[in-house]
This record gives sequence, structure tokens and C-alpha cells, in this order.
Amino acid sequence: MDTVADLLALSIDVLVVTHRARGCTVHTASRSLQVPGVTVDPVDVTGAGDTFGSSFIHGLSRTGDLELVARFANAAAARSVTVMGPQGGVASTEEVMAFMAEHHLLTPREFGCFATGDRGVTDSERPEAGHGPADENAS
Repeated sequence: MDTVADLLALSIDVLVVTHRARGCTVHTASRSLQVPGVTVDPVDVTGAGDTFGSSFIHGLSRTGDLELVARFANAAAARSVTVMGPQGGVASTEEVMAFMAEHHLLTPREFGCFATGDRGVTDSERPEAGHGPADENAS
């Protein structure tokens, strides 16, 4: 019995399986997408799953690009475990984008999708086209 296939057969559009620091797998009826995690030194993992889930839903409200949504949610969860306490990791979109920039994960695709203003991302952190992990894979 394949649990993922069984759940998708119930008319579930998107099913996400998290793999802690290893990232997540996003499943739909037509594909499965493995999205790598972000390496950090964890302080407290309390709330990481909640942060991932809420960030994934927030991402879906901004775009239908599941890879971007998963990358954003992975980054938000990774950022959340670097702070003590379940609410210590709560962050704005801009703070997650700044974290992504610090870890060289912010590409023009993410910036264009999630930017709600330039707070939190400095000119030196703003990605240029052709720079970043998604752009490197597109070649």
C-alpha cells in the first residue's frame, strides 16, 4: 500500500512530507518534487513543523510554483530552529527572505514572488538574474 498515492487518490491536490534538515518532498497527482533543506546549527527545534506548515500555506497564497513555496517553507523552518523557544522563530516574509539571502538561497524567482517591500533585504543581498541555486540548475 502506497500511502502517498492513496491520499492523492482522495482528491488531495498537494501532499508534503517533511524530512527535517533534509528538506521535503512535494507530491501531486502528476509529480513528486524533492526540495533540499537548509543546513543550520539548531538551537531548539520546537515549532519547526508549525513554521514549515504555515510558511508553506503562506507561499501558496503568493504563487502556485510548488518548488518556490517549498524552498521558502524550508528556509523559514530552518531559520526557526536557530532561535530558542517555539515563538522565537516567528518571522516576517522579509526576515525569511533575508535569511535566504544570508544562505545564498534567494534567487530572482523567490525575490519577485515573495518581496512585499525591500525591508530586510539590502541591495547587496538582492539577487541578480543568473545567480543562485535555481538559476544554476536551469543551464
